[in-house]
Amino acid sequence: MSDLQTSAPALTPAAATGGGEPTAAPASAAATGGGEPTPAPAPAQPDLRIAIPKGALYRESVALLAQAGLDTSGLDNPGRQLVFYNEGVRYFIVRPTDAPVFVSYGGVDCGICGKDSLLEAGLEAMELVDLGFGACRFVVAEPALSHGIAEDTYRRLGVLRVATKYPRITAAYYNSLGIQVELVKMHGNIELAPLCGMADRIVDITASGRTLLENDLVIVDEVLASTARFLGNPASVRVDPRVNDLARRLKALVGREARSAT
Repeated sequence: MSDLQTSAPALTPAAATGGGEPTAAPASAAATGGGEPTPAPAPAQPDLRIAIPKGALYRESVALLAQAGLDTSGLDNPGRQLVFYNEGVRYFIVRPTDAPVFVSYGGVDCGICGKDSLLEAGLEAMELVDLGFGACRFVVAEPALSHGIAEDTYRRLGVLRVATKYPRITAAYYNSLGIQVELVKMHGNIELAPLCGMADRIVDITASGRTLLENDLVIVDEVLASTARFLGNPASVRVDPRVNDLARRLKALVGREARSAT
């Protein structure tokens, strides 16, 4: 069929059977002004995107989101799957230290991570709720057998060498004390650094202090306490009411648990 034929107006039954001149089919009332136009359907709302941290905070994060009324299907046993598409929400399972990155750069609308990860990232994620679980603390530790030697080293050299996985937090802590430090950035097993003479002290995160004790390290100071936090992308917090609504629900749940514990 030619283009001309396909674009011709539809014929009335009389014209189609030769009973009269062909006439165009009547237009709809809306098109001719005989009625109100049918409104276009509203665009579907995109899924709310949430970053969930792997590791120690994962189970309690999923449980709390479920209590807040979100569909957490499949998250109980995610296997190697990193993205879950549930009703109205999309979950991204990420490293705890990467959660503030995903939130700050708009990869997700909101997420959960420890206060330690949020502070160390130093990005523009907005802390919305202290979720209360995953409590741990940052401490300064040194070998028990050389307790007190670090102070002598500092008096003699005017600088301490400190090993840590958290250089931003460690630098801020020592700056607040006016102590000059040389930071040694490590990624794991930092307990070994002072034991082999590579550093005078370490700054690390601990829940019970057991690992430090097992490696003959003693705590000499506390830096800060950390718990899990709910955080939001600044733009999402401003324009997406679902982020603030979820924050309110999570805060109410945390408050309820705190009251029931007392």
